[in-house]
Amino acid sequence: QIVFQHPQMTFNPRRNLYFSCAEPIRLHSLDKKIDEKTMINHMISRVGISKEQLKKFPHEISGGQAQRLSIARALLLNPKLLICDEPTSMLDVSVQAQILRLIKEANEKYGVSVLFISHDLEVIQAMCSRVAVMQKGEIVEIGTIKEVFENPKHDYTKKLLSSFLKV
Repeated sequence: QIVFQHPQMTFNPRRNLYFSCAEPIRLHSLDKKIDEKTMINHMISRVGISKEQLKKFPHEISGGQAQRLSIARALLLNPKLLICDEPTSMLDVSVQAQILRLIKEANEKYGVSVLFISHDLEVIQAMCSRVAVMQKGEIVEIGTIKEVFENPKHDYTKKLLSSFLKV
């Protein structure tokens, strides 16, 4: 499953958020032993969204709420891999931290592997165990966070890390 940079663009603007969360369950014909509403209510409570918010339309919620719903929708299908494409770039720092905690929890608690795509080196360092550095669509260096951040081999990686301000 994928979590996009602009989550509100992934919701149908003419349907409420409950419909957007239920749609993957219906499309993938998930296990009918657990009813759709129960699955959705359980997942939204995990990501900090109330049942009332599901009655709203995408334009009526904040970016952070939309991203939490996007993560909930992706996790409803119990994926083995969650692809996160700049999931926090449009969010303020406090909401960013909440989203990162949700993704980390999915990884640690539920065994979901995460491919995290970001330009934010601080977030990469905090979230990832391994990193691949890309230049013009090509991987130029790959390794553990420690290997790449402490001993970069490629000139582009060195240049990229030299622009990274550690606070």
